[in-house]
Amino acid sequence: MRVLPYGPGAWLIEATSTRDVAPLLDALRADGIADIAELVPGAGTVLVRSHHRSLAVAAAVDAQRLQAIVEQATTTPDTPDDIDDIDDIDDKAVVEIGVRYDGNDLAEVAATIGLTVAEVIAIHSAAIYRGAFCGFAPGFCYLTGLPDQLRMARLATPRPRVPAGAVAIADDWCAVYPTASPGGWRLLGTTDARIWDVRRQPPNLLGHSTYVRFVPTTTRAVAVDQTSRRDAMPTAVELAAIEIIAPGPLATIQDGGRAGWAHLGVTRAGPMDAGAARRANRLVGNNEHAALIEVTFGGLVVRAISDVVVAISGAPCPAAVTALTPDGVQSRLGIETPFGLAAGSTLRLGAPRVGMRTYVAVRGGIIGGDMPNNDNDNDSDNDNDNDANVETDTDTDRDRDIDSDDARDRVTIEPVLGSLACDVLGGVGPPELRAGARLVLGDGDVAPITVDVAPVAELPASHEPIVVAIVAGPRLDWCEHAFDALTSTRWTVRPESNRVGIRLTGEPLKRRVIAELRSEPLIAGAIQIPPDGQPIVFGPDHPTTGGYPVVALVVDGGLDRLAQARPGQAVRFRLVP
Repeated sequence: MRVLPYGPGAWLIEATSTRDVAPLLDALRADGIADIAELVPGAGTVLVRSHHRSLAVAAAVDAQRLQAIVEQATTTPDTPDDIDDIDDIDDKAVVEIGVRYDGNDLAEVAATIGLTVAEVIAIHSAAIYRGAFCGFAPGFCYLTGLPDQLRMARLATPRPRVPAGAVAIADDWCAVYPTASPGGWRLLGTTDARIWDVRRQPPNLLGHSTYVRFVPTTTRAVAVDQTSRRDAMPTAVELAAIEIIAPGPLATIQDGGRAGWAHLGVTRAGPMDAGAARRANRLVGNNEHAALIEVTFGGLVVRAISDVVVAISGAPCPAAVTALTPDGVQSRLGIETPFGLAAGSTLRLGAPRVGMRTYVAVRGGIIGGDMPNNDNDNDSDNDNDNDANVETDTDTDRDRDIDSDDARDRVTIEPVLGSLACDVLGGVGPPELRAGARLVLGDGDVAPITVDVAPVAELPASHEPIVVAIVAGPRLDWCEHAFDALTSTRWTVRPESNRVGIRLTGEPLKRRVIAELRSEPLIAGAIQIPPDGQPIVFGPDHPTTGGYPVVALVVDGGLDRLAQARPGQAVRFRLVP
């Protein structure tokens, strides 16, 4: 086993095999190191994150102690990947999952390995599996114990959509898809078991060291009435303080995020430009991590239901307030300064002249609310038709009877796993904001407003490169001359970049190690090199595990800078000690 540095305050412990991960994880938990903030297992590694973020302090927090725990864990009897003696396991400790063996790939799997479908079902259902780690998606648990006869490679071309509840195999793993998502595993069947449910404690049915048995069934569970579930949740229409008239290309609620859930496949989320979000909150007297609105490339239109105090930070965009007066007097506003928004007035943001993401904080912070259910929207009323919405803030819009929406099904905006942050990859938290969303503000945990304007450095123009500091990652040696290649190349931001990751294009990095890397934990700022050699810098909505090498990590506020990078803009990496 080795202890590898993984950026500020983090280490990746490399185990000998998957079977070493469980005793290593147990040893780390049992040791009780007070400084450990989070432990995240992978297929053959464990990520250890410290509460200390500075490089100097984190280094002093004892990589040597971690090494001692690693050495102790290697002397612990191995936990087998494959469980041969079912009688050795208490039936009460085994989670039984009913499976209808109706998967699209079942017949092909049987034909490929030279067995009948009935034999494949018998082999798959006779085994007992054990949870190794969660990754890929919230609650997606990688199960060891797949019989040798059933081990097959992933599909050459992944499916664009695998249904929730699909029971699947790939390589030497078995898993159940908790939610609908893309996937390249081979589908054997379907289950109605709720693998992931944020209203349950814990939300995951399967996790590290969970024993699982799949039981053939032909019955189908009665579907849960999702409408009644939503109706049972508390609403706060009367308390709404602001309403979204138009969200622009993308607007989400973000706060400090969900720390401590990565071991279940849930990423932290939070603002892309954390510095700008903190600044906007401080300007209105909020806690730095209070929930606010992240706006991508302008277009947001908000109406105040009550008198509020607002601040705008991040990408500088034209902002205007239209007062609720007979002549609709309009005034222009600057950013990085608090201002009042009277009840009935409308705030609208144009496209930023530089940068990508702007933050709108309201005094008190967002604590909840509701919005129209997208399932009930007509195509003609597409919420993303923002140009039309921005240009039609008419008297009819202003006087629209908000209560008339109450007959429609609405989605409650409430904290999920302790946070209001929208995770666009995992689908955890409130969805992207839509027209008609009503956001409730808190009335406590605020400080006096003492700043008139915040001095902020000018963002680089779109023709200027964004310079980002990096340090070595745990798999630096997997690519030839990785640092030289990263720092000497003028990279370009690709259009498909988003909150999950900033994708770059340039002279491809060349792999030195060709072997496939088993899934390892990921963190925001990790620079991953896929087979095409083009770097991906992971953002706040990154997957919690990945199978490509992380050669470097962005540090010193580099993610904040990349959050403002436009497609086509240049990026330069700068190595720091």
